[in-house]
Amino acid sequence: RSFLMETSRSLLRVFPVFFMLQLGVTEIATPRLVFERPESEQTMLLEGKHLDVGVTVMGGEGAGLEAAYQACVGIYSGNLSRIHIDPARDSLRCEETKVDQLAGFAWTPLAPMQFSGMASGKHTIWALLYDKGRDTVQGAVDIRRVEILPTSFQPSYSWERVYPQQSIPPGLEVRIDLGGSGLKTARIPQTWRIQVWVDEVARFLRADLTATTQVTVLLTEAAKMAGVSLSCVDLVRKDDSSSSGSAEREERYQPWETVADARLFRDQHLVYFQFSDPDLRPECVVHRP
Repeated sequence: RSFLMETSRSLLRVFPVFFMLQLGVTEIATPRLVFERPESEQTMLLEGKHLDVGVTVMGGEGAGLEAAYQACVGIYSGNLSRIHIDPARDSLRCEETKVDQLAGFAWTPLAPMQFSGMASGKHTIWALLYDKGRDTVQGAVDIRRVEILPTSFQPSYSWERVYPQQSIPPGLEVRIDLGGSGLKTARIPQTWRIQVWVDEVARFLRADLTATTQVTVLLTEAAKMAGVSLSCVDLVRKDDSSSSGSAEREERYQPWETVADARLFRDQHLVYFQFSDPDLRPECVVHRP
C-alpha cells in the first residue's frame, strides 16, 4: 500500500509538467504562413522575368484551419501599377482592411502564383495568416526581398557589379576577378571621347570628357566651329522612345550641367547641336570654314 501511495504522488507531480509540455508544443505549432518559393530571403531577377511565388502553412494541423484563418500574400513596390499576377493562376484579392498597414497589393493564394511586369528596383514580398476570430495577424510575417535588375548594365563612373546575363554597353572599362570568384565589374572610363556631327558645318565635333566636364565646353566648341556666339547654340537630346508617327520630343541640356549629371555617355548617340534661326537672329548666321 505504501508503494502504491508513493507511486500515485509521483504521477500527480509529473502530470502537470507533462500537461505544460503539451501546452508548449501547442504554442510552438501555432500556424503561420511561410514561403516555399522563392526559397532565398534575397532574390535577384532580370527585368522581364517572372517570379514564382508559393506559400504553405506551418503548424496548426487539423480541421477548421481554413475556416479560422485567411492567408494573404502581398507585394510592396515603388511601381505597383505594372505588377500583375499570371491570369492563368487562381488567386483572390485579400480584403484591404486586413493588410493596409503593410501596403501594396495583396492576394489570397489558392495556388502557386507568378508575379510579372515588375519594374527594375527593389521589392518586398510578404506572407501572413489573418486570424478571423481575433481580427489580428496570426504569428510572424514572412518576408522575401526581390531585386529586379535591368537587362542592360547601367554604368557609372565608379566600379559596379555586372550580373550574369546582363548586356554591357560598348566603351566601358571591364574587370574580371580571375582569383576564383569570376566577379565582373565595369565603369565609364575616367576620360572618354564624344563625337557629334554638326550639320551646319558638315564636320564632327570631337572632345575628351570627364565626369565633371560641363556642357558649356561642348557648346563653346560648337559655336567656335560655326563662327557664332555661344547663345546661338544648344545641345539637344532626341527622345528615341517616341512612338512612330508621333512628333519627337527633345530635351535641352543646361550649360552648367556636368557630363555625369547629363548622362552624356549613355545618350551620346542621341545628342546633336541645334542653332538658332538666323532669320530671327541675324547674329546667328553660320560661317562655314
